Amino acid sequence: MPIFEKPPLETLAMAKDRWTPIYMEHGRLEVDDSSVKWIGGDGLLTRIPVATVSAIILGPGTTITHAAVKACADCNTPVFWMGADGMREVAG
Repeated sequence: MPIFEKPPLETLAMAKDRWTPIYMEHGRLEVDDSSVKWIGGDGLLTRIPVATVSAIILGPGTTITHAAVKACADCNTPVFWMGADGMREVAG
């Protein structure tokens, strides 16, 4: 017997209604070569497709450049800052 059972098709949300926020902490969000990249605290580099992300949530220990905020604003991607233990801080 499989561990995961596929839900019925009629219970799934349509692709246009899906919400896909990204949560990041302990790193830096900046722009490089016309793309937004995330540099984690461990040095791992990840490019973020901000035009296709519904929201970016930044947790404790994050830094974001003005250029990255502008790139997100140009793509209508909201950026949220969240405090430790999920405490709300600032939304912009």
